[in-house]
Amino acid sequence: MEIIKERLWWGTVIFVVLLSIGCAGADRSGELGITLNWLSPDRVSSFRSRTTPQVELAGADLIRVTILGQFPDLVRDFSLSKYPEGASISGIPIGSGITVRVEALQKATGKVIYSASRPGVEIRSGRKTEVSMLMTREGAFSLISPLNTPRAWAAQAVLADGRVLIAGGAKVINADGNRWKMSPDGSLEVYQPEEGSFLALESELDIPRIFPTITSLSDGTLIVAGGMGEGWLNSDLTIQAGSVTGSIEFFHPESGLVSDFGQLNFPRFLHTADLLDNGRILVAGGWGPDGQRIQTAEILDPESGGIEKVQMLTARAGHRSISLPGGLVLFWGGQENGPRAEIYSPGQGFLPFADGVSEPAVEYHTLDLMDSGILISGGVIRKPYLVLFDALLADSDPLSLDSILYLQSPRAMHASFKLPSGRICLAGGVQSISDLSGGKEVECYDPASGKFQTAAELNEGRFGNMAFGLPDGTALVWGGIVGNRESLETTFSAEIYNPPGW
Repeated sequence: MEIIKERLWWGTVIFVVLLSIGCAGADRSGELGITLNWLSPDRVSSFRSRTTPQVELAGADLIRVTILGQFPDLVRDFSLSKYPEGASISGIPIGSGITVRVEALQKATGKVIYSASRPGVEIRSGRKTEVSMLMTREGAFSLISPLNTPRAWAAQAVLADGRVLIAGGAKVINADGNRWKMSPDGSLEVYQPEEGSFLALESELDIPRIFPTITSLSDGTLIVAGGMGEGWLNSDLTIQAGSVTGSIEFFHPESGLVSDFGQLNFPRFLHTADLLDNGRILVAGGWGPDGQRIQTAEILDPESGGIEKVQMLTARAGHRSISLPGGLVLFWGGQENGPRAEIYSPGQGFLPFADGVSEPAVEYHTLDLMDSGILISGGVIRKPYLVLFDALLADSDPLSLDSILYLQSPRAMHASFKLPSGRICLAGGVQSISDLSGGKEVECYDPASGKFQTAAELNEGRFGNMAFGLPDGTALVWGGIVGNRESLETTFSAEIYNPPGW
């Protein structure tokens, strides 16, 4: 195991751990040994340039390795002073599905300071396995290697191999009077969890776009649909489009190539796209080229290339959608007039939400599905212009409003992610229209207590950012807009949240 240290350009130190699992320790019982070496190379991304062994896990003096699998758990401790270059663990049965956990802790107190986990590690006979793990500080956000392109309001989707595809977005924001001009980006890159870094792809979208949607099909292919070309962010958080696209493009992960699917009947942005149980994609709402909310949804058939138009109950834009059990899709907010929510049911079309309440449109909120129900958090209303403290909890079966909650901080244009514990966390977001600065405070809704609690702080406040939970239990927050009303710009930065405990 090699602990790899890199001092990034902003001064943050991160560590990557490599586990080299080889056959040198194999015996007749079909077991292998793991050779662990902690070194400090020059770069996280290459693992090739080595320097003198040196470990600077601040405050830690002990490395603990835990291996879990289909055998009694193995736990081994290594003193950093006694084993400055490494150690070995033997007796690992050949097989798959083991989980490796590495912790850097204080021996005297047992406090874990840095940690990393990797599920699903395979041990194969006659083959050396190398696993990289990003060590980050527990209970905090750590800046990692930056994006290749600064971007906000992009699209993201998890690939079959665990990497995350990032597509499009706004790459430049320039002040233009009392508004900020945005330029669309067509570049693609993938986040590589094993290295904690972003890899730029050679392929690009044919049509650069802001606010695209991206949907994963069952065969791993992804579909990018709609979006805005050049546009402006106004001081009241409204978006003015210079152009809107209806372009639909395929991304093929195996080849890394992009191909054309066709055109939506209605070009749109700030719309939603959901994969239905029958493999088709429901594209709904959004702003059109005329600056009006769209009341028409379209159902894309990836196999035939056909597109079917479906009428919604209410024109919506800047809304959110989420797939529910039974093939239903819930749409919330973004309406001009009419009910705040509606449901799409296969075979029945769009149906009213149970309570049928009409209220001012809520936009730029988040919508998350939990085991205990549905959480609608934050957002902005326009009359009067106000960033919301509110969150709503709804039951998913039967679908009905349950209770009103309150956030620790108002926020809109934020992102959410789900932790293995079931908590839903909110990161970034505008907290005040008068200031337009992105918040640093991250808060999580705990289903057990029924309350939001402050979890940690981002290193860089942002809005228009994205976030997602990773298989190892951590979460990534990336991109967005930083600064304040005096100076706004898109950012390269990305941060990993490592929740406390295991």
